[in-house]
Amino acid sequence: MSRASGRTLAVVVSLALVGGPLSAAGTDAGAYKPTGDAVLKANHWPFTVELLSVRHEMRDLPAERSRRAVIEFDGDKRLTVHALRAIDAKRLTSWLRDGYDDARYRDEARIQEILGAFSNALQKDEEAVIQYDAASRTTTVTVGRRAPVQVTGAEFMRATWAVWFEVGDGLVARL
Repeated sequence: MSRASGRTLAVVVSLALVGGPLSAAGTDAGAYKPTGDAVLKANHWPFTVELLSVRHEMRDLPAERSRRAVIEFDGDKRLTVHALRAIDAKRLTSWLRDGYDDARYRDEARIQEILGAFSNALQKDEEAVIQYDAASRTTTVTVGRRAPVQVTGAEFMRATWAVWFEVGDGLVARL
């Protein structure tokens, strides 16, 4: 084997180990498709402070391409929330509770379960993943390295997505 072809093989093997099979890159039918990104901001006059960046992805897309259709869609989807600065637990859980009120979701036991996932401050650069599994109708929230919290029910998922989609229409900008 020539020296050049040996280097090429090493690069291909490295790429395969890091990125998975090269032939399947980007073509997996079960892969999540990004629908958009948004940033949650707080206005502290005269400044605006960026708190969280949020990315939304889905395995399958709804027939109708709208914010409401994405919220209602009973398919696998996830939100990845990245803290752009440290956020106190009280502030975050208060925002979430207000969001569930705005979504007119009143199941206090389920709300408390999800708020429990955010019972500690979110540190700068820490991530939370909120994922819905349609087969089991379960929303799972994993914050950093903490234990995941799971809440069942499609109605709860729709309320949770409504809360996070208040961050902005950027979450459906790539539909």
